[in-house]
Amino acid sequence: MSSRGRGGSRQGTPGAAYANRSDLTGQKLPIATAPGEPYGESKQLRQAQRAVPMAGPQTPAAPVPAQPQTGAGGAAGPDLASILGNLRPLTGPTRTANPVTHGLPVGPGAGPEVLSTPSDDYLGQLRAIYSQHPTEALRELIAFNSGGAV
Repeated sequence: MSSRGRGGSRQGTPGAAYANRSDLTGQKLPIATAPGEPYGESKQLRQAQRAVPMAGPQTPAAPVPAQPQTGAGGAAGPDLASILGNLRPLTGPTRTANPVTHGLPVGPGAGPEVLSTPSDDYLGQLRAIYSQHPTEALRELIAFNSGGAV
């Protein structure tokens, strides 16, 4: 059946079920509005729901088993079980004999005093880099760390 109207000619039968339109099949939800809507909005919502009814809940499609992803070399990548099997529990031992809180101001282990800086002359290194590559970001970093002097 062909129909002609606004928007050009169309084919189809009003109310018919089409395989490619899952929103037209199944149960329709009843027209509903939230209580306490401002004056006139409830009426507009009901009219809109009459014009385009909301489809009921859809049944989800059956899950498809995941296939292993292949990398650039064509070999399958590691699966999740092998990755999770290599993780250490948080309550277990660390690579060193230190507890997880080593270096923090709380908990067992040494405090922040064990954390070393890469260099004692941090500002000197920043100034040397700034002399060869003067940027505004480096200037601000030096000024921040030295109390304003660049």
